[in-house]
Amino acid sequence: MNLLAALVLLAPAFPQVDPPVSISPRSDAVTLFTSPIDASRLFAYHNAAGGESLTRVFGSNDDGASFELLTSTQRIVRGHGVNGDGRPFLLTGSTSFHGPYQLLSANPDGSGWSEVLPPPPVGQGVIYGATVSASPGGGVWISRGAGLGAEVMRSDTDGRNWSIFAQPAASPCSPHAADPLRGVCFDESRVYETFDGGASWIGLPSPPSVEPIEGVAYVGDRVLLRTTRGVYSTIDAGTSWTTFRLNSGLTQDFLVDPLIPNRVLMFRPFIGTLESLDAGATWSSIDWLEDTEIESVQLSRASVNRTFVTLDGFGYTSPVARRNAVDGSFDVIGLPALRFATPDELTTDPMDAGHLVLNHQLESIDHGQTWKWKPLPKIAVMSTLANTMSVADAATDGLGRRLLAGSGFYYPNPNLATLFREEGGQWVDLGPIELPGISSTNGVSQVAVSETDPDLIAMAVNVNTSSGTQTQFVLTRDGGQTYEARGPLVDGTVTYLDILDGTFTPRILFVVRPCFNCPSTLLSQVFISDDSLASYELVWADDKYLYPARSRQVSRRVVLLRSRTTTFDPGKPLVVSNDGGSTWTVSGANVEGPAVAIHPTRKDTIVCRTAGSGAQFTEDGGATWTLLPGVPSGSFPGDGVEFSDDGSSLYTWSPGYGLQWFELESRHGDPYCGPAAPNASGNSARLELFGPGALAADEARLRAYGLPVNTFGYFVASDTSGFVAQPGGSFGNLCLGGAIGRYSPQVASSGAWGCLDLSVLPSALPTPTGFVSAASGQPWYFQCWFRDSRPGTTASNFTDAVSATWF
Repeated sequence: MNLLAALVLLAPAFPQVDPPVSISPRSDAVTLFTSPIDASRLFAYHNAAGGESLTRVFGSNDDGASFELLTSTQRIVRGHGVNGDGRPFLLTGSTSFHGPYQLLSANPDGSGWSEVLPPPPVGQGVIYGATVSASPGGGVWISRGAGLGAEVMRSDTDGRNWSIFAQPAASPCSPHAADPLRGVCFDESRVYETFDGGASWIGLPSPPSVEPIEGVAYVGDRVLLRTTRGVYSTIDAGTSWTTFRLNSGLTQDFLVDPLIPNRVLMFRPFIGTLESLDAGATWSSIDWLEDTEIESVQLSRASVNRTFVTLDGFGYTSPVARRNAVDGSFDVIGLPALRFATPDELTTDPMDAGHLVLNHQLESIDHGQTWKWKPLPKIAVMSTLANTMSVADAATDGLGRRLLAGSGFYYPNPNLATLFREEGGQWVDLGPIELPGISSTNGVSQVAVSETDPDLIAMAVNVNTSSGTQTQFVLTRDGGQTYEARGPLVDGTVTYLDILDGTFTPRILFVVRPCFNCPSTLLSQVFISDDSLASYELVWADDKYLYPARSRQVSRRVVLLRSRTTTFDPGKPLVVSNDGGSTWTVSGANVEGPAVAIHPTRKDTIVCRTAGSGAQFTEDGGATWTLLPGVPSGSFPGDGVEFSDDGSSLYTWSPGYGLQWFELESRHGDPYCGPAAPNASGNSARLELFGPGALAADEARLRAYGLPVNTFGYFVASDTSGFVAQPGGSFGNLCLGGAIGRYSPQVASSGAWGCLDLSVLPSALPTPTGFVSAASGQPWYFQCWFRDSRPGTTASNFTDAVSATWF
């Protein structure tokens, strides 16, 4: 089957959990909030932006595993909440920051949305500012307007019957409800409290040296104030205050735990998370997503005490992370935002085709269907502080270990070049890279590692000189224990660096953009080095920006994709070298774009991103090109394309359109007997069978995932299906019957990701008496059996099952 036929049969499949909606690229983040009465019920919305006219509201009833579209509005959501009855409220307004405002309300299950807010008093005119707070005891509070005529409104029911009172402050005042009668309303300078539902207000004495107030929370009877520099709390209406001061950094969001009394979390962008177990009197740091700005947080009342965090800093939109309190891990769940996050860098794993790392921080082991959060490494600045490295490039060595290169603040020297390597799930700091004669750097711009010698690593370091930005090459032959500067400085910035051979003196190829204001006749240069970067030879110069790719099958086969420089530029043919850059050939039809990839086992199969048409591929080395179906049209900076290391998958990505996965190797069989019983990870383990386009005499692969981490298990098979509930005291169900064979010699650990893999040959399927061959047209049934535990009990569990037929 050729590549086109495979791609026509297999539509893009990333991510599987996205709701079937189409939204345009935008700059806002998804906002998520939880229900206090239904542990699995979540709500989320995207405000209309980026040329889109609709704000869409989504709901989930399975703890964020999937979402459905609930309603939409042409207005902007300005506030939200869920009251003690589980009823969601959305305060909506026009695209400006003043009225008219309207309140949308729905039933606890997300059905029956309607407008419930009464109009403002006659003659009041435009309302400036409005905020909403849903009461834990039921009902909802709203503040709207400023100055004369400003109101606090309270509804004790579903938002249809209102009591309206004057605001206590002249400036816009934000309410926060503790119960139907008690609440506070605060502006930047003062807090007011009511005990009669807003009919009368008491101004609380201000805490000492208070900065502008940014947030308020009730923790039992205690009132907490959050400012830019600290937290203040009072239990006696402001007569006395407990003060917790912060040395630096912003505060963002109080999160009061609905399950654990007096527990409060406070998120600090780029610094970390603080936790208080005494209603805010004292705080301690916990290691939660400290390297990413946190846009919003919600704590589910689910039994596992999940926390949902909207992560900022991912370009067009922000994914949502879901924390499991059992093991502390963060999953990035399938909200629409994930599909429209801005991919920038995709790292594949030579040891595992399904293992991906996106933007250095989102990690998947199932081709991008599900994601986990991967914190960036931290650099110790002083004894009590740490700084997250700034990542410029990533690479994976032949052992599957990920390398991150960039810059980091090493006290007292700012912005030094640094390198980290992942070993056993932990980051090992291989920096800083301090070189004689180099006093100022902008960090590593490119990194390359030998595929056959993982200790051989080359880096391009940007240095500041009197001549402007130049590049210093750095080499380590011992995995980062020692570094040496190599060769003369190169003018400009290195945009591509690769080690073509794994010998002691390998050929190294790199591409340079000489300067940012170079003449249009010289935009890219290609160099090679055969003496470990002691000297370089210029082998190609071009008036286009060059995007290289190298074949894994033939290590010295390199192609250069030439990106157009004007709108009317028709593009150029590929530039190809089969000898590592010594000689080059320009041939084939015109093609251009910002990204190119070569199939790892078919050197003439090449895919590139192109302007207007999305992507094209060739199977004859570039002589002819065919449109790749299913890829968004247009060409944008940041577009990318990459094959998995075994050639079974193709990935394309683009800003605003997320990541797409093309299976070049098919899923096979029919799943049944699912979902499986939940296991200690909180998941129902699943089983899938992969293989070539049609199951014949070829090898296939079983993959079980969603298992508890670091547990042992193996696969079982039979030519008969069946069902036995909880056999031998198992937590799960056996879905095979007849004579059941075991792949017991292949017992293995699920590792840190909770998954198991096994290659399956149809000529060697297990039975109790030995191995047999599958007869043509005969179905076989497979399942995975693994150790599992509950508090105080250890037993076993099963995945769901899959049936497959070989022909």
